[in-house]
Amino acid sequence: MLQGLFQVGRYKDALELFNVMRAHNHVPPNAFTYANVLEGLCNNHLVDEALSLFRLMVEKKLELDIAVSTILIDGLVREAEELFQKMAEMGCVPDGVTYNVLIQGLLKNIQHDMIKMLFEDIEGHGFSVDASTLSMLIDDLSTGSLDDSLLKFIEQRRYNGSKEPGFVLL
Repeated sequence: MLQGLFQVGRYKDALELFNVMRAHNHVPPNAFTYANVLEGLCNNHLVDEALSLFRLMVEKKLELDIAVSTILIDGLVREAEELFQKMAEMGCVPDGVTYNVLIQGLLKNIQHDMIKMLFEDIEGHGFSVDASTLSMLIDDLSTGSLDDSLLKFIEQRRYNGSKEPGFVLL
C-alpha cells in the first residue's frame, strides 16, 4: 500500500500510514518497509526526508544492504543532475571543475549513461578531464567496472579525429 501511494504521488498519505505503523507496534515496519519508504521519498524528490529516514534506519540498526544504499545514491544523483540542469537554465554555466566533480560522483555510482552526456558537454565547452577524474576512469577500467558502451564511447573520442589526444588520454 505504501509503495502504491508513493507511486501515484500521494507521499503525504504514505508517510502518514508509515508513521501510524511505527506508532502502533501491532504492525511494526521491517527493513523492507523502510526501504520502500526510502525509495518513495527519493522518487518524490524528498531528499532531506530520505536522509532523515536513512539516519533513523542506522539508529535502529536495521540491515542496510546494497539495495538500500543504491536507492539513496540514485536519489542523490538525481538531485545533483537536476541542480546541474537548473544552473545551466539560469545562465550559471558550469566550469571544468563542476563537470569533473559531477563525473566523479557518477563514476562512483556507476551512472555511465549520464557520464557520456557530460563528456560530450565537456568537449563542446572546451574543458578537459582533470587528473583525479582520469585516475578514477583508469581504476574503473583496470577493475573492469566500466560498461562496454562507455568504453566504446571513450575509445571513439580518444583522438577526436585528429593527431592530438582528445579529452581522455587512454
